[in-house]
Amino acid sequence: MPQTLYSIAVGLGLADSTFYTSKSGPCMKIEYGSPDKAYRYHICNLFKDWTWYEFPSEYVKKSGDKCGLPHSYYFQTFKHPVWFPLENSFVKVKKPCGTNMKSYAPGTITEDLCEIGLRYWIFDDGSLNKQKNYYTLHAERFTFEKKEAMCAELNNKFHLHSYPMHQGGGASMIYCPTKDTDTLRQIVLKKPLIMPRKVYGGPDPSVDQKVVYSSLMNKMKLPNRGYESFMKKLKGLRSLNSGFFGI
Repeated sequence: MPQTLYSIAVGLGLADSTFYTSKSGPCMKIEYGSPDKAYRYHICNLFKDWTWYEFPSEYVKKSGDKCGLPHSYYFQTFKHPVWFPLENSFVKVKKPCGTNMKSYAPGTITEDLCEIGLRYWIFDDGSLNKQKNYYTLHAERFTFEKKEAMCAELNNKFHLHSYPMHQGGGASMIYCPTKDTDTLRQIVLKKPLIMPRKVYGGPDPSVDQKVVYSSLMNKMKLPNRGYESFMKKLKGLRSLNSGFFGI
């Protein structure tokens, strides 16, 4: 497996992807609840030489209010010895309450996560608070103590100042303060852009947003009152994806 792809797998493992082992060997399962079809297909295509799936499959709810509707989208890789190190790095730990957590093998970030892997970790699991200008990595399936070890390696390797922060209900996340924002944004926006739609921290700089906006208004046969006026009305809405007009 190319080192770049392996590093991406590490980044996905630090997010929500899981690793399974059976008698025939380990594999990686990647699952998304997000409706972002383009990104899901992009991830599946990255591992096209390591999976039978041509595109992600839908998991459809079989009961409840959303019966018959897609709950999530997933694919998994072949079972192969190449996944043994990562399966050992992110061992599933079942807590008494039944929640599946993941362990973390010290040195994984230091040895196996490069910039490309960090980018995918941010795409998969990160968010930018645009008002206060800081990044967070949710890392929900890792304990606070594991996040402390992960932050120490992140800070040492990528010159960051991250640290785990407690949230309500016993949850925690990795907080990257404002002083790290420029460093992370440079990593995320580094050319070539992977998926402009998934870029957190600014639109695709190669796309003229005004031209795309005008084209969109013409296609929808709506009055064009100007890009600046349109963006002003949308200012402050957290639901606005910063790369929306770069699709």
